[in-house]
Amino acid sequence: MRRFLLLFVVSFLVPALSACTGTFEPSNPVLLVTGYRDDAGSHVALIEDSFGETGPSEDRLRFLPDSVQNLPAPAASYDIVDREGTRNTLVVLSRGAVVAGNSTSYLTFLSLRSIDPDNPVNFEPTRLPRVISRDTVTLPDTLTNPQFCPSSVQVTQTGAYAAVLNEPGLCRFGGQPFIDIFSLQTEPIRLLQRINRVAAGGFYLGQSPAQDLLYYATNESRSLRLQRATLPRPGETFGPDDTVTVETVADVTSTIGNDFVDLGRSGISGDERERLVVLFEESLVNVTGFTGEGTASEAIVTPPNNARVVRDDQCDTEATLILGTLEARRFSYVPTSTSEEDVELEVESASVAAVDAVIEPTNGFVYFAANGGVLLFDLNSYNSGDTLPDPTPFPVTSLPNPSFITWAQSVPAPATP
Repeated sequence: MRRFLLLFVVSFLVPALSACTGTFEPSNPVLLVTGYRDDAGSHVALIEDSFGETGPSEDRLRFLPDSVQNLPAPAASYDIVDREGTRNTLVVLSRGAVVAGNSTSYLTFLSLRSIDPDNPVNFEPTRLPRVISRDTVTLPDTLTNPQFCPSSVQVTQTGAYAAVLNEPGLCRFGGQPFIDIFSLQTEPIRLLQRINRVAAGGFYLGQSPAQDLLYYATNESRSLRLQRATLPRPGETFGPDDTVTVETVADVTSTIGNDFVDLGRSGISGDERERLVVLFEESLVNVTGFTGEGTASEAIVTPPNNARVVRDDQCDTEATLILGTLEARRFSYVPTSTSEEDVELEVESASVAAVDAVIEPTNGFVYFAANGGVLLFDLNSYNSGDTLPDPTPFPVTSLPNPSFITWAQSVPAPATP
């Protein structure tokens, strides 16, 4: 059984829904795509992981200054077009300052195709940023003078549509969170539908060639109701009176004082234990069979102060990896449950202080973004039940105040004569 784990520790000075494939040559350097802020503003840049083949191990990670792309505002979230396959475009959601209870936000699109670490000119915008504000978005007739306060974005497989979670409290105006469904095929972008009264913890948009399914939760009495919306496909007509189809997947029991913080996906695609993970501050619930009528497990207790499910875009990791809050300084590994009633699993944790983490499956590493550096852990070196070892820190002085980390595959190095 494939066992993957990840961990991480910080201390720098010296921190499906469809078939998932990994189609890249493992010898090629991996490019870490990172958002960050410095005195000059907000940016996205690349860091090359050469796997230590280009020099001393302490020089394994190389920041690529020629790759730096500016953002119009600080990054709040990101996603990848065709994230399980070609991973061809990075989409970054940036949220601007709040003015009179509103925030102008932006979607920036950067190509991830055929990037040469020594000349990363292909890491460039693929289109002009799309602006999200009440003065720029084409609205449905039923919505006038709307407010926007985006916190998270995910896109469909082709990048034609985006789901954006809005959290009004972040912009200091009242009301419950909501999800906006945008068509990105026009300029300005078009708001197709607003889904109201959703839970603020998070959502998951499953990409596949057949259909793009949006999973989100609503608050019910002492429970969360996991819902599934079928998004339109490219070329489909979405008229003024059309709405997305919404179905109930499962009811998930929640407890007072154990807030919902994230919704992610774990497990290997096609396996019966493939699942959506409903993450709470001190526990998680696995929902299997989520493309139909899902089944929710009993809550699995975890250490407190969970922040997010670590992303596994290639659907290649059996266990669930959880990143704690920055203040909690913790990362947890939750092994695969073999039973819906198996709620006493041995959860291993390690000290960590990072803002984001991602699994890169081809070489089996987990990368963590922390202020001034990146940590990594070799998933293949860990067996479930063992003590979680520390990851390896690599200082990257050009990475202050990171906001997210993901990965892209570089082009193969030229063959040597």
